[in-house]
Amino acid sequence: MPNDEAELTARASEILKIQSTGLARRILASHAKTLVLGLSGGLDSTLALLVCLDSLKTLERPISDLVAVTMPGPGTSEHTLETARQLARECGAVLREIRIDAAVQQHLQDLSHEGGHDVVFENAQARERTQVLFDLANQTGGIVVGTGDLSELALGWCTLTMQTTCPVITSMSVCPKRWLNICVAGTHSTAHQTNFPTL
Repeated sequence: MPNDEAELTARASEILKIQSTGLARRILASHAKTLVLGLSGGLDSTLALLVCLDSLKTLERPISDLVAVTMPGPGTSEHTLETARQLARECGAVLREIRIDAAVQQHLQDLSHEGGHDVVFENAQARERTQVLFDLANQTGGIVVGTGDLSELALGWCTLTMQTTCPVITSMSVCPKRWLNICVAGTHSTAHQTNFPTL
């Protein structure tokens, strides 16, 4: 990526446009009625949100075709949850909030999990979120937009079902260190005159 700020912004905008064009083509090819996106308030889902917004704008489809959902669970902070809410507000999307606490707790009880924040605890939350997203996609005739990246998949630092079965993972070929540049470029583009929260 270039050091010059103007060139960096132009490059990031181009990457965002490539991502959104690819998603728009997938929408058309799959005849998807909606895009289902898990919006956590973090950088990964923020970039996916921008790609979704650009794709819908390109296809002249309403923002109501975006099913944005946040799924607070046992490990979700109030700051993270409020950031997700603010992102949705700023872009005009309706944000569904589906709590996963009870489902995760039931699952861990079924496993006789002894408690503690171990890999079982973390993955139980991730898998429950995956289930919710795919069920919402079935319910709305949509496709799930994944938020993983190439390095996560290459290193195995991902949830198998979510990162490998999503019909679309918009950032799969983007270096995570450059996501912030792309997000900044996206929020300054004419498509999104928004005041996104500081990440």
